[in-house]
Amino acid sequence: MNVDYTEDELVELLGIDDPLLGARVPSRRGRRISRTELRRALVPKTPGVARPGGRLLMLGFEPVQFTNTSALTLNLTAEPQRPFKGGRLVIDAVRSAAGSGGLLTVSQFQVGQVNQLVSQEPIILAAFEPDATLVEISVDPATPGIDITLSITASAQPGVGETVDIGACLFGLSVG
Repeated sequence: MNVDYTEDELVELLGIDDPLLGARVPSRRGRRISRTELRRALVPKTPGVARPGGRLLMLGFEPVQFTNTSALTLNLTAEPQRPFKGGRLVIDAVRSAAGSGGLLTVSQFQVGQVNQLVSQEPIILAAFEPDATLVEISVDPATPGIDITLSITASAQPGVGETVDIGACLFGLSVG
């Protein structure tokens, strides 16, 4: 079955005019565009060249560790090397003892200088655990040179000899 789309329908369905995704269909306002024409516009003819558009990739953050001498707020930073738009944040905390560090929260989540949290109130770390459900988010896109920073706050310092290791990964769309 061959389905034709107008350019406006393609923009709405595929987001092809999104600067992050980068793909563009030649302008044919008012004319129907077939799947074959769409494929030719979106897929390059050069072997070995990645197709244009976004791909689901991962962005890792430098891990941090809470100790009895560390600050109560630590920052995890990631520096994307290509345009990136995050969609699912996963944070894992490994405690050396059950109560180490008390309650852990995300106190800031910034793309560049823009905080991605809707309020000043922190969000419990459990919302971003690996097995959490319904956690799709849509954060501002970051280009190379724009850092993505998570600020994690512990309600109490771990005891002497105890630690809390924090690692994070942001899944999202990237180009290239």
